[in-house]
Amino acid sequence: MKADVAVIGAGPAGSSATAVLAREGFDVVLLEEHARPGVPQHCAGMLTKEACRRLGIRVPRGVVQSEPSHVVIHYGSTSFKARLDMYVLDRASFDQYMAETAVEAGAELLTGHKVIGMRRSGHGWLLSVRGGPELASELVIGADGYKALSLRWAGLERPSEVASCLQYELKLDREVDQDIVVCYFGSSVAPGGYAWVVPIGNKAVRVGLGVRKASKPARFYLDAFVKKEFPNSKIVKRMAGLVSTSGPVVPNYTGAYLAVGEAAGHVNPLTGAGIASSMVSGRIAGLIASRALEEGDFSALRLSEHYTTWRSVVGRYHELAMEVRRALESLTSEELACLVKDMSRGSSKSRLSLTALSLLARNPKFVKFLLKVRELKVALCL
Repeated sequence: MKADVAVIGAGPAGSSATAVLAREGFDVVLLEEHARPGVPQHCAGMLTKEACRRLGIRVPRGVVQSEPSHVVIHYGSTSFKARLDMYVLDRASFDQYMAETAVEAGAELLTGHKVIGMRRSGHGWLLSVRGGPELASELVIGADGYKALSLRWAGLERPSEVASCLQYELKLDREVDQDIVVCYFGSSVAPGGYAWVVPIGNKAVRVGLGVRKASKPARFYLDAFVKKEFPNSKIVKRMAGLVSTSGPVVPNYTGAYLAVGEAAGHVNPLTGAGIASSMVSGRIAGLIASRALEEGDFSALRLSEHYTTWRSVVGRYHELAMEVRRALESLTSEELACLVKDMSRGSSKSRLSLTALSLLARNPKFVKFLLKVRELKVALCL
């Protein structure tokens, strides 16, 4: 079996790259290990409308479970509310829509085909596939998520840090506000991460959390959180996974190979969001791979354009998000409580408290963030 390009993984990144290549007339095979793209579901399915606007992402109505317009942030006994328009997606349906779009463009989708290895063959690759014959391709795009096995097979470093995530879909005995997503921060709730409550129906929510470097497994913290906040709920579905949180993999390319999406660490290191940035990563990969095929140049130098382009569109905002995360992690719990309390007092027109001003004076790095308010707003959306 032969193809111009083999794409491993039919998530948003893989399907986006495949669709671009197929529209350009290339022979593309999209390999998905599961029986259906998007199943099992791993993420909370949140996608901001600002990201869709900026990046030209179309979301079909049939995959939208709710459209919250605000997020409420809790830290200890303090909380504040902010405007943030978003879609909550049924990720299984969205991923299937993306894969179908690639097929309609002319690609071949092979489900139940797990890539278990790949090796060099001339300038290209031979892929060993469980569930199908060996596949020869001139170029491989690795969109295999947090597992990122294709990176290792290509001789590149995998993401160095991940958050362990677990979430439940709950059926409740009461109605929930469909307009609000709630996030909880604090080491007692989710060490190194946060917990979320996302509405997906009148009496249904998706509740989950991610932890990093925690002394106990994610399930310990999530069960405690659900017991406290939703004592009379019924667990309908359980979903687990890992999320890359160490920033982009550099390099994410080598001869005849590109890693995209979460496999390349293209995940917001502050929020853990990855749908929008993965789709952009995939689209760029499709364009770069198309040019490489036209030119017959599959060198690492030729494919390095992917990283520089992705960084100019999304990556620079992720770098800012990483700076913010590290700055916040340098604060004590008392200092964090002070900042959250100050934010809860009103809009950006409100005067900062003397305590907060003192905190900023002791931490000059935060002054830089105050001067980058617009960039920060974008960083939180992508």
